[in-house]
Amino acid sequence: MRAAPVGFMLCREEIVMLTPENLSGLLREIDATALLPSRPRRTPDWRAEAEAWERLTDVFINKSAGLAQALVDTALNLTGAQAAGISVDEPGAHPHVFRWVATAGTYACYLNGTMPYDFSPCGEVVKRNAPVLMREMHKLYAYVSELHKAPHEVLLVPFHRDGVPVGTVWIVHHNDEQLFDAGDLRIVQKLTRFAGAAVDHARHLQRLSHANEVMREVDLRKDQFMAVLAHEMRNPLGTISLGMQVIKRAGDDPQRRVATIASVERQVNQLSSLVRDMTDAAAIRNGKLTLYVSNVCVQQLIASAIETCQEAMQAKRQRLDVRAPDQPLLVNGDAARLTQVFVNLLNNAIKYTPDEGEISVVATRRGTDIEVCVTDSGIGLDAVALPKVFDMYMQVPMNDRPPDSGLGIGLALVKELVEMHDGAVAVTSAGLDQGTSFRVTLPDGAAA
Repeated sequence: MRAAPVGFMLCREEIVMLTPENLSGLLREIDATALLPSRPRRTPDWRAEAEAWERLTDVFINKSAGLAQALVDTALNLTGAQAAGISVDEPGAHPHVFRWVATAGTYACYLNGTMPYDFSPCGEVVKRNAPVLMREMHKLYAYVSELHKAPHEVLLVPFHRDGVPVGTVWIVHHNDEQLFDAGDLRIVQKLTRFAGAAVDHARHLQRLSHANEVMREVDLRKDQFMAVLAHEMRNPLGTISLGMQVIKRAGDDPQRRVATIASVERQVNQLSSLVRDMTDAAAIRNGKLTLYVSNVCVQQLIASAIETCQEAMQAKRQRLDVRAPDQPLLVNGDAARLTQVFVNLLNNAIKYTPDEGEISVVATRRGTDIEVCVTDSGIGLDAVALPKVFDMYMQVPMNDRPPDSGLGIGLALVKELVEMHDGAVAVTSAGLDQGTSFRVTLPDGAAA
């Protein structure tokens, strides 16, 4: 099998040698599109065309992966061409090329070959977004002479995806004994429209399928959220109810009364936190969360967050390492909301780090940004969970879930609040049981 056509270096040399005037002149010389209407037409074989559409429809319904090849085979059979193919733009390739995704006839051996995007017949057709008939194209595109059988005439029709030209369907004659006519153009245009409609339909189905998967996942998460919410509220409410009974019966025992009130207060704070997260999530989703921006010190934000989380951290005997420069790190933001960001990150670290584990908070200036990293020695995250960790209602799958693992809202709020401050948050983990690190990046307020 011969190598696929490329010819990039030759194209560059040709482009250097061609002036705009010469290029336009050669294009006019090889462009035979205007001859199509005046050429004698063969009598259409409507039966053959009807049978071809029936076969194509069957392929589309039952074997859609083979549709491109079925199209070029049909183009070959209905037009009597000696070669046919489909060339599609491959934007991620370097250099930029059209790839021959289907071939038939004398060029069947060039399947998956490429042609240059910027200097090729396909590129010219896509630029015009109109059918073109070219004769003796080697006069301009000399690299086509590298093909094992040079084309004499090539009829190219633009192929569309979502209404945008992204390639061509083409047919080839190798000698002047056979010439393409307007009937051939009609057939190839119909095939091209069929291909475009089929591709758009397949992409639409793919998008619908993806949307359905997303909706099913969201519904599942909502169901899980409601179950977790019921659990998270039932425990504090049970403690509060029991505490109220204890307070009523405490009589003259002030020590018991004070301890019970403190326990009730902790549960009320936990419920308040749950309600606040749900309220904030709804406000952000509806675009109704207002930021009260001022120049605030990151070290003070971290200190406030640590004070809020201190009791939970001490209960698990976890060690905290805080590192920050002596010089204040300033950002422009809402102090209450940014404190909430660091509280949520610290709470997440506390929940998923075992007793006597380690948590660190490191704040630093990096160029024109302020960076705060919250790292723990906890359960870590696998590669599947990492991209989803900031999704609303996300709960990391685990057998031994902490009783206060939350509603799956906290990290989603972190992402939303940080982005509202023109910042970014990212998560990394070496894997399960390898700990997790969250990095918050905010614009440096001192540089503003």
